[in-house]
Amino acid sequence: MIEKINNNKAFAISALLYGLLILAIVIIFMIVSLANFNKKTSSDFVNEIEKDLINWANNNNHKMCTE
Repeated sequence: MIEKINNNKAFAISALLYGLLILAIVIIFMIVSLANFNKKTSSDFVNEIEKDLINWANNNNHKMCTE
């Protein structure tokens, strides 16, 4: 009887630990995915600004910057 109680406790503890491990892995995966998405969005934004500046410079190369 005591062995059965100890086995149940061990099973409950291991189930809890595996559940926490899975939860931690999911949270880490979500954080990495979010960081990757933010980096891509920032890179796209910077590339668009760079294209706009190049186009502006090409269209206004005959004018002085102080005008």
